[in-house]
Amino acid sequence: MAREATLAAPVARPLLSRRARELLTGYLYLLPVAIALGGTVLFPILKAMQMSLYNHVLIKPQEYGFVGLANYARLLHDDVFWLTLWNSFLWVFGSVSFQFLGGFAAALLLHQAFRGRSLVRTLTLLPWILGVDLRTTHLREHLIRSLAGIASMYCFFFALAHMRLADAVMLNYSLPLFMPFVESAWLGEEFPRRLWTPVLLGFVGIVLILRPGTGLMQPVALLGLASALFAAVAQVGVRRLTRTEPVARIVFYFAASATVLSALPLAASWTTPPGWLWPAVLAMGATATATI
Repeated sequence: MAREATLAAPVARPLLSRRARELLTGYLYLLPVAIALGGTVLFPILKAMQMSLYNHVLIKPQEYGFVGLANYARLLHDDVFWLTLWNSFLWVFGSVSFQFLGGFAAALLLHQAFRGRSLVRTLTLLPWILGVDLRTTHLREHLIRSLAGIASMYCFFFALAHMRLADAVMLNYSLPLFMPFVESAWLGEEFPRRLWTPVLLGFVGIVLILRPGTGLMQPVALLGLASALFAAVAQVGVRRLTRTEPVARIVFYFAASATVLSALPLAASWTTPPGWLWPAVLAMGATATATI
């Protein structure tokens, strides 16, 4: 008795691969936005370019007609146009350059270690925070974030003063290695498995820098490492606070806490700044305020 062979019907292959379908779907979702942008941005630009080739005077519709580049040629010989263009260039270039360079310079200066830095920072931020509601129901989180940030700065500055600059900065840059642990403990976020390997390799690198057991390790290096740990706590604290607190309130409580806590050791070791330094301090405050 002959057996009948049965063949499975071939499965039809899709016209597009899965990856191509996903890309096409994404572009289709973006299509309405592209049409809206084209209608509100691109079309007016093209329409303005088209109108510039015509003599179009609203109060003289009978003179409407194609003139080509005549309007542009007239502008090139118009002194008012060149004066306006030059003034616009000076204003835009000058204001943007001043804001960028002034803000960058002020940020670098305020990042330097000098006595009363927290007070100067607080004064420069006052024009920005005035009028902001500073009431909070998360005082505990503000205090933890502030204490961690201050402890990180003190440990880092101490390490800079007693270690090689490269080693101190490298230890401080180990901050990301502590971030997943702090997030897991404070925010309750799961530690991703994919991070275990790079984190472990990072800690191996720290051990190579510290070189324990070789007689070359400096105890102060532990403070450099502590600065990274405290910085991780401070940054996770900022992330936690941004869920409920505005940025100005977070900055204010940190500046106020740093001022109060720094005033205690400052009172015992105050040195009056020389006269030439006061204009620099005032300039830092003024430029920082101007760029806010």
